[in-house]
Formats: sequence, structure tokens, C-alpha cells
Amino acid sequence: MDPLPVEVSAKDATKTLRVGHGFSTVEAVRLPHFYQDIPGWCDFAEYYANVVRDLSDGAHVVEVGVWQGKSTAALAVEVLNSGKAIRIDVVDHFKGSPEIPKIQQPIDQRAAFEDSIAPVRHAIRDVHDALSWDAASKYRDRSLDFVFLDADHAKTSVLKDLDAWWPKVKPGGILAGHDIDWESVQDALKPWAEKSGIRVSPIAGTRCWEAKKPETVDLKLTTPSGERKCLVAVCSNERSIYRQTAKSLLQLGWGQRVTDAAEAYGFADIAFAWIDKFLLVSDLRNEAAGLAIANGASHVLFLDADMQWPKDVLMQMLRHHDQGIVSGLYHLKSWPHWPVALKRPRVNPTTNVVDYDYDKELHDGADLVPVSLIGMGCTLVPTAVLREIEWPWFEYQTDGEGRTTVTEDVAFCQRAAAVGCPIWLDPSVKCGHIGQLTVTEAWYQRSLSEIDQMEKRGLITL
Repeated sequence: MDPLPVEVSAKDATKTLRVGHGFSTVEAVRLPHFYQDIPGWCDFAEYYANVVRDLSDGAHVVEVGVWQGKSTAALAVEVLNSGKAIRIDVVDHFKGSPEIPKIQQPIDQRAAFEDSIAPVRHAIRDVHDALSWDAASKYRDRSLDFVFLDADHAKTSVLKDLDAWWPKVKPGGILAGHDIDWESVQDALKPWAEKSGIRVSPIAGTRCWEAKKPETVDLKLTTPSGERKCLVAVCSNERSIYRQTAKSLLQLGWGQRVTDAAEAYGFADIAFAWIDKFLLVSDLRNEAAGLAIANGASHVLFLDADMQWPKDVLMQMLRHHDQGIVSGLYHLKSWPHWPVALKRPRVNPTTNVVDYDYDKELHDGADLVPVSLIGMGCTLVPTAVLREIEWPWFEYQTDGEGRTTVTEDVAFCQRAAAVGCPIWLDPSVKCGHIGQLTVTEAWYQRSLSEIDQMEKRGLITL
């Protein structure tokens, strides 16, 4: 006698189990979508379907800003139909939205949400009744596979959401959001992406965006002795060689000093290239970086044509071959000649750009100083980091009107930091920056004295 079929309801397990004839089979019951019947917005159900398809079994996702549960229902149905053990958490303060007239908002928004998602409520693990950034603090850094933001759309709130949730996303995970067509969202996304060194991509067919966190990579900053090769690239977009640069290059002595530096730090080869066939500095740097990789170099040392360097610059710079990106010390050509070494990146909500602090506390000595951003005038770059960053490595970034707001070295450093490359300044490698005159550290020290006097007289505030 055949046993009776044993059935488990779709609501309880989303599968029907039939047992008989000494074996069992599992037939999936696909739940129909019902999000279309819930008030709210969700033009990205297909995007959710693609995300769920790519998520691994055991993944953890968080949806921030759920309103009455329209998009939550779409996500939950996709998760249940996938058969994967994907944990879903949601976040909302359930106090309404300033973007929606009060008359259109339910009196008890938490109750409205619960009622809307009742058919898939068993798929939702935690409902955090809290502000977005407060809820983010409940999660460990690098613990979430996917976070979707659709909360307050004010620029300051979006920035707080981005800063709060990005650390919680795993390497390889995705932070995404809705309403990229909103100006306030764009005004937050652009500088945040620059600061974070990542690319934000629009999702075709939706009003969504996504940013994928770079995978944790082994940059292999240590190249065995004897296998190290360095391309010294002198980049110039000038019509003629600076007299000071030519003199400085000659002082390097294309002979014994090169040989001594190579032998001292295990470099099998040190080659030189003058890169000058492009107008934009970004193109010059990309050409030099590509040439270094094509020739199997482990490092590229940028020595810009508007610079002067100490005679032993090769010896001083190549000793840092296993440290990451390292720059010598030079100063801005313009007053007050700050050191070209910056730290503490943050988005300025007023100007909508990324602000840095010039590192004004640099000191004499041979110890490396960690910084967030350096120029490329005298900088050693391991090609290992170039291999981990999407080309173009160096590029200018512009505002909505096409004006350049970020120079090529800024974008490169931000992306290098995003894949875990350390950035250092060696204050013992003192260089000159050539304008109408050669700016050296003495000019900077004079500026500090002038600033002090001007501040005491109340003429300026820095």
C-alpha cells in the first residue's frame, strides 16, 4: 500500500514534499509576486531578481527604507523562490517621509508594513524600527552581502547612509540604492564615490545605482630580489624641457648612481622613459603605467618634468620597493606652498566636494609618514596596484558643468587606497617644484611665518 503524500504549505516552507515508493522528490512551489498590489515604489523587481540569483546560499541582505513593504515583498518572493537560505533584514523608523503628504501616510505605518508583507513575513529575520545609521551600528563591519538604500533622500541624509553602511558591506558585496535621478542623491553619491575610490554604476531599466566593494586582494608588494625592475618615467606636457629639470636629470648621473641603486635594492633593471606625447597629464601617466606593465616592471617611478630631485633620489626612493606607494616631499607652487601630502578625506556638504587636510606637521627624518593622498611628482608606484585598479588608472573628474574638480593623482590615490594599498610620504626626499622659480621647503617655512603674522593682525583665518 502506497503511503499518503505528505505536504508542507508554501507559506511555511515554499516547497512541497512528496514521499512514496521508497524515495522522495522535492518539487519547488514558486510563489507569485504580489508587490504590485502594495502602495509605494518598486521599479527594480527585476534587479532584485538578478541580485538574488547571484547571491550565495547563506547570504545576508538589508533593505533600508521600506515604506509599506512593496519592494520588501518583491525581494522576499525572489529569495523564497530561489530556495537559498538568504537572511533578509529591513530598516525603517516608520514615522513617515517628508517627501510624501501626511494625508497619504497610514496612521500606524509599522502595522501597515506588517500587513502588506504578511504572506512572506516568515522570510524576514529582523525588522529594525530605527534610524538608518543607528541600525547600521548593530552590524559588524564586512558582514553584509547586499544593502539597498531607499530612505531619506536629502543629501546630508544620503551621505550619512553611505558612510554608515559601506563599512558593513563585505569585499565583493554590493551597496545599492534607489532614485539616482534625484539631484540630492547625485550630489551625495558623486563626492562619496570619489572619497571612497569606487565607481557607482546606474542600473539599466531602473532608477537605481550600485557600487561593488573591491575584493580583498593580495597586492604582493614584495618582489624577490633580482626580479625587481623599475621604469623611471619623466612625464612632461611642456613644449620644451625646463632648464632646471635638465640640470637635475644630469645630476642623477645616468651611470654609477643607477648601478649603485640597482645593486643596493636588488633591481635587475632600471629603465628610463621621457613621456611627452600627450597634452593631459592623466594621459602621460597612463602611458607610463601601461609601458611599465608591458615591459614587466615591478615598479614605476614618476619624476615629473617640473621637478628637481636630490642627486641620490633613486637610492632614496627604491629602498621603499616593498612599502606600497611612496612620495618624496615637495610643495605647491602657489602660496602658501603647502606640502603635497594630504590626509583625512571627507565630503563637504556645502561645496559638495571631497576635502582633505594638508599634512602641515611633516618633520625631518627618514621615517615614512602615512597619508591619504600624494602628488606624483616624485613617487614610486608598485605595478601590482595598477593591476588591481580598472583602467584608466589616472583620470580627471569633473562637476556637472564639465569643470575639472579632481586631478588625476587624487583619483588614483583614492582607488589605490580602496584596494588596500598603503600610501606614504618620505619627508627625507626633499624636492623642488619648478614654476617661475623653484619652490623648496624654505618657501613653505617663509609662508608659515607670513601666515602667523597675518593671523595675529586679523587679516586671514586658516
